Amino acid sequence: MVQTEVPATPIDVDGQTYADGTVNEFDILQLTNGYIDYDMLGGELNMNVNSPWVTGINVLGVDYPGVDTAPRQVMFTTVNAAISTFTFKTGANSMASASHQRLRSVYFKKFLYPNSFLPLPALASFSGTTTNGKVMLEWKMLAANSIKQATVERSDKPGQFTAIGEVLMNTGTNTTNNYGFTDNTFLPGTSYYRLRMTSINNQVLYSNVLLFRTDNNQKQSFKIYPSVISDNATVNILSEKNEQTSLQIFDMNGHTVYKKKIDLAPGSNTITVYGLGILQQGTYIASVKAGATTHSQKIMVR
Repeated sequence: MVQTEVPATPIDVDGQTYADGTVNEFDILQLTNGYIDYDMLGGELNMNVNSPWVTGINVLGVDYPGVDTAPRQVMFTTVNAAISTFTFKTGANSMASASHQRLRSVYFKKFLYPNSFLPLPALASFSGTTTNGKVMLEWKMLAANSIKQATVERSDKPGQFTAIGEVLMNTGTNTTNNYGFTDNTFLPGTSYYRLRMTSINNQVLYSNVLLFRTDNNQKQSFKIYPSVISDNATVNILSEKNEQTSLQIFDMNGHTVYKKKIDLAPGSNTITVYGLGILQQGTYIASVKAGATTHSQKIMVR
């Protein structure tokens, strides 16, 4: 029978360095009318999407004993829709000269990942700007949410976050609420920010990740990530002034298929864009004009 939704998650796609060489596991999962999700910044997998397949190949060769769901950095999830059969392939790339036994497992379930592609259900928006060596973060919470506290976390390396502040939240209100946090000690180079959200039941969820740069190099002045998008994406763009512009997405025939107004402040701006899941699967060009310069990047919608 056709199933409305079929999630699938390979468990422990890890590896190991033996005396005679390294073995790296991989899994290849079907992706039909759905999306993928995994740790966008801190994982140990090299992810490739080549419709209708998603491939996760271990790259670090770190072994996690047993088979469980604790090491999320060696997991990924595909969610398929309207299918009656499901296909997956599994194996390993071996540089070892002898045979070695490996364990593989696929769990038909969704999982929450840090630095996930998917937006936090209670979070309406999360964005920020930089000016005068400060990062000013802003976020909006949906009405009647159960989040009691937001811990602001920062990192100069993907996946290695530390807490730099806490903001108490108003839970259970019937209106949306706006919150903010200013980091007065912005790190030079590239910095990553996220919110660790704690509910009244002490459940912990993570926001999407924002990226900021102090490097004004033109080659690094625009980035939209992830490059493979299921529904939402994060735009990072440098601007020299306060201005209103638009993010536009074009199909490969040059037709505009998505347009959203965005406000830019001087410095590095990071904005989360939602609702891209309405686009058909395929390759697109994302474009933003800042000042007299038009920036563009190829993206893929799955």
